[in-house]
Amino acid sequence: MEVFTILFVVMSKDKKQNNKRSIQAQAVAEEVISKVRKGKKINLGEIMINKGYAESVSKTPTKVTRTKTYKETIDPVIKAMIRERDRALRLMGSRVEKAQYGDLITAADKLTKNIQLLSGKDTEKGSVSFTWE
Repeated sequence: MEVFTILFVVMSKDKKQNNKRSIQAQAVAEEVISKVRKGKKINLGEIMINKGYAESVSKTPTKVTRTKTYKETIDPVIKAMIRERDRALRLMGSRVEKAQYGDLITAADKLTKNIQLLSGKDTEKGSVSFTWE
């Protein structure tokens, strides 16, 4: 009976720890979304520390950005941005002759970069290499 009690206590503590991590991951995601909406620079490590993560964890943001909670919080925003970007791209064809075309290009560019950022993908390529045959 003692082993069962010990196992239950350990599992309860682990569940509480996972719940705390989920709340923290959601808080990080919400802060990232807020900064993207305001056009501010995102420093995931800094956000993670501010939301209660240890500095050691903040040095590897993917430990948070790959969690189910983080993805569930970010995904609806990414999907909405993709819809808006696609709408802007569709409208370009009908607005080529109008001044709004530049606005559509800017919107598509910004939305694409923000989608990449929120998805954890590169927003720019640091180096380009060419191979000559």
